[in-house]
Amino acid sequence: MLLAGIGPAVTAFISGHYRIKEKKLDLDAEIQRRQHKFFDLRKADTIARYLSSAGIVCKNGHIGNMDAFGGSFSEIYLYVDSSLWPLIDEINNQLVFGSGDFNAAADNLAKLAKALSNDSRNYHKDPNHSHK
Repeated sequence: MLLAGIGPAVTAFISGHYRIKEKKLDLDAEIQRRQHKFFDLRKADTIARYLSSAGIVCKNGHIGNMDAFGGSFSEIYLYVDSSLWPLIDEINNQLVFGSGDFNAAADNLAKLAKALSNDSRNYHKDPNHSHK
């Protein structure tokens, strides 16, 4: 008789234990999804700021307000593929470090934007990067 009373209690305990584990896994997945979303938003914002501020410099033909461009000048490297770094280096050199070739910088900026657009399209097609 005693064993008959313990069986349901043990079953309830085990069931509750696995529900807690399942809930923890769900919460961990949600945290990871939110971290990915934050990273994606930060990445998009940084790239947009860099392209916009560098474009303004190209259009105006001088640095002007260095804060806008300087804010994303090095941060962009965190969010783009390393294969694009030489192009970014060239743009930065053309705009900041003396060559002052704003037309060439504008051409390179267009190349960068196109490359980033292709990367973005491939990123969203990759099932490993989809966010629910």
